Amino acid sequence: MRVFRIQADNRFVNFNQLPFNAEHDESTLEDWLEKNTDKILDDSRLLVIGRQVHTSLGGSIDLLGIDSQGDMVVVELKRDRTPRETVAQALEYASYIAELEFDELEEICRSYTKDETLNLTEHHRDHFSLGTNIAVSFNKDQRLVIVGQQISPGIIETARFLGSKGVRVTCVEFTYFISEDGEDRLMTQETVVEGKAEKLTPSSSMSKPIIDADKLLQDCDENSREVFSRFLDWSKENEMAINWGSSGCSLNVRINNTNVGVMWMQTTGSPPKHYIYVGLKDKRFVGKSAVPDELIDELWEKGLSTGVFTPTDQYLKCQVSRKLEENELDSLVEYCNSIAQVIDRYGLR
Repeated sequence: MRVFRIQADNRFVNFNQLPFNAEHDESTLEDWLEKNTDKILDDSRLLVIGRQVHTSLGGSIDLLGIDSQGDMVVVELKRDRTPRETVAQALEYASYIAELEFDELEEICRSYTKDETLNLTEHHRDHFSLGTNIAVSFNKDQRLVIVGQQISPGIIETARFLGSKGVRVTCVEFTYFISEDGEDRLMTQETVVEGKAEKLTPSSSMSKPIIDADKLLQDCDENSREVFSRFLDWSKENEMAINWGSSGCSLNVRINNTNVGVMWMQTTGSPPKHYIYVGLKDKRFVGKSAVPDELIDELWEKGLSTGVFTPTDQYLKCQVSRKLEENELDSLVEYCNSIAQVIDRYGLR
């Protein structure tokens, strides 16, 4: 395709098509799409609530958004061709987002907007100009958007197959042009897969119900029940704030009416798996506090020395898949207690 600028004298000035990756990195594409969210999806506007959102799986979501229906949108950007593993990566991110509670999504948005008082429901309503009589259920479904200069045929076919199974995947190709005098830039966008799900399973308009301690422990096996019970007892003894979600809870130090998360416990998947996370480098958890980076690094190493955690980008993760010895459980509780004490000592940022 050839593109021209029409000058005042009706002469055509040629625009040259250039490989985007020759002069730009993916952050530039993120910048452009972040400022033009209405150009990402053909069928919906998008509210961006996060950029480079770290997951507990070891990766980062380029852009995270919400559509007008409250469904989450994972945007994966590739400045050049899209490698075969792009879809698998996007699906992995969607599986992570699917498990997040509303308050976790709100914290992501607060971190992104740098507004600690932001109310996600009101922010979403204002962005889409929704009436106060319209109730939106957040994160009841997830959709994927893959953006690249060239979407490979294999990804296009995979996206269409996933759509036939109820998973919405939109694939968008872009072409980058620059005028011969270098003064003007153009970008064309073409949706090569629309991302419509052909066999969507009907879902309730209500969010997943919030659980309590009884439900959390009921869903545990014998090994995780012992661990989760111990931490619930520890949180009560130390008068910690507990935030309950649909699959678990976070244990928090309360500072000036703000919860600073120490750790959270979660049961997820089928068959169920039981996890403990410590968000040492997450701005929604310990990262909210004024704990110095060097002390964070010390706590990170201390957590690894317990022998029960595996590291991700921002979290230490422990899957409770066996019975922990008494000394292991004592060490785990003592470790989380030391984090709570440090948060309390240094306060908020």
